[in-house]
Amino acid sequence: MNGLCAIAMLLVPLNLAAQSTEREAAGLGEQIHTLGNVAASTRPSGPPIWDFTRDGKKVLVLGTLSYLPRNVKFDAAQIDHGIALSQALVSPPGLVVGDNISFFRGLMLWPGIRKSKFNPGGQTLSDVLPPPLYETWQQAEGTHLGGDSSVDRLRPIYAAFEVFKASAEQADLYPDPPAISLVNSTARRYGLDSVDARFRLSIADPKATVSGFAIPSADDIRCLEQTLNELEVFLAQAPGLGDAWATGDMERLESWAANDARMRFCWSSLTNQAIARQQGIADLNQEIDERWLAEIEKTLATHDTIFTTMSLHELLKADGLGSKLRRAGFEMVSPD
Repeated sequence: MNGLCAIAMLLVPLNLAAQSTEREAAGLGEQIHTLGNVAASTRPSGPPIWDFTRDGKKVLVLGTLSYLPRNVKFDAAQIDHGIALSQALVSPPGLVVGDNISFFRGLMLWPGIRKSKFNPGGQTLSDVLPPPLYETWQQAEGTHLGGDSSVDRLRPIYAAFEVFKASAEQADLYPDPPAISLVNSTARRYGLDSVDARFRLSIADPKATVSGFAIPSADDIRCLEQTLNELEVFLAQAPGLGDAWATGDMERLESWAANDARMRFCWSSLTNQAIARQQGIADLNQEIDERWLAEIEKTLATHDTIFTTMSLHELLKADGLGSKLRRAGFEMVSPD
């Protein structure tokens, strides 16, 4: 991977999309099966969708997860039904840096990008990491990178990205949420209006931004340590988490959220925050949230029901966007 791609891939691409399946003609109402003189009530199983309602207006939110097994199967009927009821599709909260491609575009930026990728002064990870952490790194490097010693020249944040990417590929985990292409194609099929609710971070001087790109050394090292601490748990839980998401198993999903057993993708957050600080933005996450909430309000002014997606973590954590919608006066109905 060249230097131009290396930094570009660290940016958080918080987009949403999905795959398409036709809805059953009979509809999605609750089905009643009579077993002797006992009535058993069942609902179609599928990925979890939250219902936020205020003053007769509705926001339907599909909870998503990334890096699930590539072959995860799920019943898309409820997603189709929710989109069919909606008039607009709002993108998930996200970030666009510079233009819609990214500001890391132009070969003129290559020297600055190359310089930021490697440890200064020809140092290797053995020089910059505490010995216990370096030992842990060597084990992960041997397991997931085949002992590729060239990665030792990278700064810890880039090494974290490389070992995560390699491990996800080995486990055949797909980076995009499974329902992404479905949501977009189904929204087009039903003729929904499309609203881009991502925050746009303008870059006045791309060359100056790259040359001034800086992440404190302590944060750099902490990112690799955090990634190594989270990696094996992440890999072990991915298959079960994929099944829980696909079947809407809220007990397992809420347990996962409560334990906070997730990858934090620190290489992305640190990169985005460093760029935002250079542009005078102190709290990038707040800007992203506020932009998304503003677009939700704006879209509801002209539509009765809108469909959107959001990471499960944001929906389930105490201070996430789900909570912010409730504080804005929405009544929330969680998936069963």
